Amino acid sequence: MTSVNRQRILIVENDDSILMLLRDFLSFSGYTVRTAQDGRSGLRLLEEEPFDIMITDCDMPGLNGIDLTRLGRSIKPFLFIIGMSANDKGDEFLKAGADIFISKPLRLSELLETIKKRHSG
Repeated sequence: MTSVNRQRILIVENDDSILMLLRDFLSFSGYTVRTAQDGRSGLRLLEEEPFDIMITDCDMPGLNGIDLTRLGRSIKPFLFIIGMSANDKGDEFLKAGADIFISKPLRLSELLETIKKRHSG
């Protein structure tokens, strides 16, 4: 296993089917993956564990993905953050500190390419 495949990814998504799809796809691609179903749980994991990348949805109950991005950036300044939403929230994510915004529906190949480029660049 290469160092790329040891990167730790946190996925924060309240839609179970998307969460499982992303978890399984990225795990199968060789990454260490942890998941949270809401922003508060995601924030707790960020505070307790080391992560290289966070992928977060926007619309979640309680703490939304944009606020989670802002808090995550303040806790871990070097965390690579990917915001995602079916709505046009790209500018809000980027202003909150996200590195990249990806629109839903996601293309898994695009997500994987973004993660690989982040590591090599």
